Amino acid sequence: MIVVRMETHSQSEPLDIVPIQVCMPLSQTISASPVPPIEPSPQSLRVRKLVKKQLSGEE
Repeated sequence: MIVVRMETHSQSEPLDIVPIQVCMPLSQTISASPVPPIEPSPQSLRVRKLVKKQLSGEE
């Protein structure tokens, strides 16, 4: 398990989205039953909107 903690100067600063790649043996990647899709949480939807807004240059 990897734990990443970033210090911020303000509670209003958005958190960084960091991609993580995990390599597992093939025997652990095959599931007997399909994995249901993960529904986005309200917080992740807010983060997506904020990132989209920042990328489009809106204030």
